[in-house]
Amino acid sequence: MIDILMVDDHTIFRSGLQRLLLDETDIRTTGEAANGAEALAQVRQRRFDIVLLDISMEGRNGLEVLASIRAAQPSLPVLMLSMYAEEQYALVAIQGGARGYIAKDAEPAELVRAIRRVAAGGQYLSARAAPLVS
Repeated sequence: MIDILMVDDHTIFRSGLQRLLLDETDIRTTGEAANGAEALAQVRQRRFDIVLLDISMEGRNGLEVLASIRAAQPSLPVLMLSMYAEEQYALVAIQGGARGYIAKDAEPAELVRAIRRVAAGGQYLSARAAPLVS
């Protein structure tokens, strides 16, 4: 079972994503956070297999939170999930320690593939992001 910490400052988005993942028998959301402070508290207190982390949040942005997660739990895989196109942040996120980057306009099946790959220790880049990082 892949246990996910979902970090996004939009409650409706988190709820929608959680509903989307309910159909997956091997993935479950076991934690939610609306900001970086909540995310870091959960990372320090509980075990997750992957963090889905938004870039644009109130307070500390996702790239700053990514650095703190890397410091607290270096082996915890992080998949950046953002409304920003890959051209804007994919390379920065990967260089910052994310194991993947996917835009929020991706198809649900692509997100599920990305979660599985990153949780298994791989890297995930969409077709749009791969040439930017190579």
